[in-house]
Amino acid sequence: MTTSAITNSLLRLDGATGVPPLPFERPNDKMDFFVLELGLHDDVGSWCALTAEILSSHAEFLRQMRAAGAVLTVFVEFTSALPVFRLDTSFLRVLADAGISLECSYDAA
Repeated sequence: MTTSAITNSLLRLDGATGVPPLPFERPNDKMDFFVLELGLHDDVGSWCALTAEILSSHAEFLRQMRAAGAVLTVFVEFTSALPVFRLDTSFLRVLADAGISLECSYDAA
């Protein structure tokens, strides 16, 4: 069984109100945030490419959410299967231009 280098990734919109449009979801009706799962990936390059594509396809909605006060964060969890977690400046620019923070977590398990 191959271990994915990126074991969890999602876009989180804190302070989101209303009903989330698909494919966004609210994990629980009592929570004040939406999430969009970004999936598991074997390498950082494929994760960055797919994430940038997803962010681009939802750019207008994300702008509206930020204007309404939502705080956007991309969360990524990686494992020791990934010796170095390095993000290209072009991907970091995508996040910065969209006003999205990045949160990383290392899963030692």
